Amino acid sequence: MRAKAIRASINKRKIVKAIRFAVVRGLLLCAIALPILILFKLAGLIGWSWWWVFIPLWIPVWIILAILAGFAVMSAVIAAAAIFAELSEKY
Repeated sequence: MRAKAIRASINKRKIVKAIRFAVVRGLLLCAIALPILILFKLAGLIGWSWWWVFIPLWIPVWIILAILAGFAVMSAVIAAAAIFAELSEKY
């Protein structure tokens, strides 16, 4: 039984480590892409709108907002389930 708990703990650590690595790698990619795109735009190498040039700046913001929206939806579902369970016990 203890071995299963240890394996589960190790698997959770690996998953958390992989997620951290992906987040850091994504943020690093955005941090590298933004100045390159700005330089290309200022040099005239790309004819994109400034909105597209600054997309790497907004990607992490949208990801964070999507995660927060997911937590909000989950909490609303949990609250609704609790209310439904309470009502079903009464009637």
